Amino acid sequence: KEVLENLISGVLLNISKPFVRGDRLRTEDAKFKGVVRKVGIAYSQINTDDGETLMVPNSLMLKKATVNMTRRRFRVIQGMFPVVLKDFGKLSELCECVREVMLKHPDVISGHRYDDMKAKDPQLRIFEPQCTFEGYGERGAEVAVMAYTENIRDPRFMQIKSEVLLNVNEEIVKFGATFGFTFRVVTEPQE
Repeated sequence: KEVLENLISGVLLNISKPFVRGDRLRTEDAKFKGVVRKVGIAYSQINTDDGETLMVPNSLMLKKATVNMTRRRFRVIQGMFPVVLKDFGKLSELCECVREVMLKHPDVISGHRYDDMKAKDPQLRIFEPQCTFEGYGERGAEVAVMAYTENIRDPRFMQIKSEVLLNVNEEIVKFGATFGFTFRVVTEPQE
């Protein structure tokens, strides 16, 4: 029964082509992430990020929700900053300054690129850069940032994400705010 199920699934995968050799996949349950090496008749081969070749029964590839990361159109950059201000009345002003900094980054989708993407697909769930106040936590005001970039592969995406979040960090410091980190002092037992 399983062999027949895998064979039929292999035929369906080869006809419908939800992914092909070279596509980057991950399962929704995050059981694996890697690049498609081969879509066979009964099994698909995935090169995992750990360097292993994973043999996945084709029936499983159809049953599990699988995300084809190669076909996505954008990636999201998100961060949360615990901010402490002398005057929390200026929180709105800080959020606007941070938003302006994100808008200036050349790889962040905004302006005409954003308008063009939305014009092509009005249902697209993408927004211009956002900086929002999420409430107060035990470490200060929780300031969340979110921006989108084109579908860029790692490690370039990680570099862009770092640049954007460091720019946000610099703007918060320039504004005169500090970060509400929780520190823990660890002492070694004395003999």
